[in-house]
Amino acid sequence: MGFTVVLNASLNEYFCSSSRNAGFKILVHGSSEVPRIADSATLVPTKYETRIQINPSYRDTAKNVRSLPIKDRKCLYNSELTLKSFRIYTSGNCRMECTADIMERECGCIQIYLPRRSNDTLICGLSDIRCANQVEREVNNLLNPNGKCNSCPCSCDYIEYKVTVTRSRLLAKDPQLDAILQSGYDVNELAVVHFYHNQRRIRVTRMEAYLGFLNFFSNSGGIYSLFLGFSFLSLIELCYFTVLFLPKAIKYIRTKAQRTVKAAPKCASIYSMNREESIIRRKIGAYFISNADAE
Repeated sequence: MGFTVVLNASLNEYFCSSSRNAGFKILVHGSSEVPRIADSATLVPTKYETRIQINPSYRDTAKNVRSLPIKDRKCLYNSELTLKSFRIYTSGNCRMECTADIMERECGCIQIYLPRRSNDTLICGLSDIRCANQVEREVNNLLNPNGKCNSCPCSCDYIEYKVTVTRSRLLAKDPQLDAILQSGYDVNELAVVHFYHNQRRIRVTRMEAYLGFLNFFSNSGGIYSLFLGFSFLSLIELCYFTVLFLPKAIKYIRTKAQRTVKAAPKCASIYSMNREESIIRRKIGAYFISNADAE
């Protein structure tokens, strides 16, 4: 699924080119965002057949994320910040509007591709290029975390298009080009571009709060149970085993007491028998001793 375009660079009409090569710049972007071709476009050179595979992806945000602070979720909803020059909020639109404000304040004019607040806003000329370029460098400085336009986080819900580019050199004579173009065309000035999308589904990423109130409560209860070694289930188990063990313990104590009472007379009779036997033995021994002394 896709379409093909044939582009003619017309190299004889090149004046004031922003790059050092001949060709085109192509950027695939969402309909709600103004493109910055000079910053992130894909180069399409002449004399080549370029294939651009488009891979869309969508980022969605759950409702429970909205209650989090902006510094924690690091994204903005469209209703949380209203731009003066754009109807829909995106990070690129926010940075473009911020750049226009700074450039108008410091240089007294803005570049022609930046949004104008009013008809009285001046467009920068050749004499203002140095000031305008300086503002662009300061705004686009990624090494400065405290930059002037760093307060433009990404949108919480957005669609992104990633491209995969492959290319090969054009033939000097191509029957397909002969059927499309007029005779006498120059391959050195042509660029053939194929746009296609070969997937039937897109990748959707959903951002949710890692810990909500219920998740936090349940996880905290589990952690506290590990530290205390106790839970409501443990209390129920303790009551259950107490009810089962208490009757058995009482019955065991009563049975042991009865056995002790029954065994007491037998022990006493045995003790008395042993005592009488010892007395008889003593008398017999004394008798034999006295007879021996008499003899």
